[in-house]
Amino acid sequence: MTDKHDDACGSQACQSPTVESRATGGVAFRIANMDCPTEEAEIRRAVEALEGVRGLRFDLSARVLRLDADPLALQAALAAIRKAGFDPQPLVEADSTAGRDAFAEGLPRLLIGLLVALAAEAAHYFGEGTSLGTGLGMGLSLVAIALAGASTYRKGLAALFGLRLN
Repeated sequence: MTDKHDDACGSQACQSPTVESRATGGVAFRIANMDCPTEEAEIRRAVEALEGVRGLRFDLSARVLRLDADPLALQAALAAIRKAGFDPQPLVEADSTAGRDAFAEGLPRLLIGLLVALAAEAAHYFGEGTSLGTGLGMGLSLVAIALAGASTYRKGLAALFGLRLN
């Protein structure tokens, strides 16, 4: 039995006209502030029109981009990625676990942020109706945001000012 969908899958209409999604070779870069598909799309848009870029491969969980390009195109692609607001740093293959290690290093800060956020909730709950409870809750909330969520706010403001809302 033949499936009618076979003709459409993998056809020219489904393929990207620019940069391949997988790079088999190339150079690996760690991009610390790349952690979601929206940022992947921003990087793709930044380099898709460049001649000489053969492929991109993203590992968002490790925050690694593998870029396969000619030497001149590689420099142009890195400049375009930096212009888009990202900072690609060369990654040595022996350091391929650096993204996971960086997450482990940031984990205590996130846990402290969580505890401070819980303290803010407790201050609001037990001090409801008092200016001390309200002020303490607000102050602790700001500390929790600074510890765990400041990078998200920075990214949101950058997207807002750059008119790149998703």
